[in-house]
Amino acid sequence: MSLLFASSVSRYAQADAAQEWTVFQSNARIITGAGRAGQNVVRTVTAGDNSVFARGVTAVGGTCVLHFAWKPGGLSVWDGTAAQLLIKRAGVPMVSFKPTSAGGFNIYRGGVWGGAPGGGGTLIHSTPGGIVADGVWAQLQWKFVLHASAGTIEARLNGNPTPFVSLTAQNTLPSGDGTWDEFRFMEIAGSGYGINNDYCDFVVLDGVDATATQGKPFNTFLGDCSVRPHFPSGPGTSATWARSGADSGANWSQVEEPIANGDTDGVATTTTGNRDTYAMQDLLATGQAIAAVVPVAQVKKLDAGFASVGPAFRYGGVNYDPAAGVVPATAYAFQQMLNGLWVGLHPSGVSWTEANFNATEAGPFKVG
Repeated sequence: MSLLFASSVSRYAQADAAQEWTVFQSNARIITGAGRAGQNVVRTVTAGDNSVFARGVTAVGGTCVLHFAWKPGGLSVWDGTAAQLLIKRAGVPMVSFKPTSAGGFNIYRGGVWGGAPGGGGTLIHSTPGGIVADGVWAQLQWKFVLHASAGTIEARLNGNPTPFVSLTAQNTLPSGDGTWDEFRFMEIAGSGYGINNDYCDFVVLDGVDATATQGKPFNTFLGDCSVRPHFPSGPGTSATWARSGADSGANWSQVEEPIANGDTDGVATTTTGNRDTYAMQDLLATGQAIAAVVPVAQVKKLDAGFASVGPAFRYGGVNYDPAAGVVPATAYAFQQMLNGLWVGLHPSGVSWTEANFNATEAGPFKVG
């Protein structure tokens, strides 16, 4: 795995945020239609604590690349003890990034301040101001390598290939074995730092190089990424899952809601090998390159037994069923967003294009 996580937060309501984020505190809110392309955002809505939103990941190695779009809402309050972005391993801060009131960034080994979980941090680098501004969207790309002496940190803005930070031969490893397992936004250690920051278009990578299924390396910058959700738009070829809840009369219309509606309607199966495939919306970002497709499903096990689900595709009259799936949480009757099976190449083995994306059916497949 190397594309670890991608989200536009446009697929679920506030109440369902904890299905996708490991931590989603009360002052982090999902706001409809406020994103760069009209998608939803995560907004930290108050000048105080409880604004953390975070995701645990299973990363390989010490390389991390994070892409996200950010619209600041109050840079004047950032010269305090708050990290905008914090990378952790086993709960201990590895590196952290904090905006300044002038629109620059301070970069730390460890946490931003002495009272942060894991102990005091060490300032590595300060940039000039003017990189970001209140009320203006900025697409940030941070790449770092954890190492006690050969660590690197590089940052880019709005797809510009010229970095505004480029550090080498750094100690970026305060402790541990040189790996990481969590990224956290808005790690606030006091009041007054969280007001009206909007975030969207999250893409997170680790250091694994290209494989036959990836098509290209997902361990470096991808440019100015936009993450767009696409939903079922019509019947496909297969409909072997049973309709559950309120019956819409067709499998695809059980699952086409832009905001997941829990158990109101859905599809279900107990049979390994069952597939549904649906016609999907055409590519929303017309004329743009496709880096990868990330199938996401809101799922719930129906009993305490083992279950595994993965994405099925159909293209050109051929079914492409997954060889492996994602196992839902061991607790049954618990809904969760499965965001972990990504597809770097079209299932037919070529690169994704707008044409083959528009002609591909997709849906769930019961792997086990």
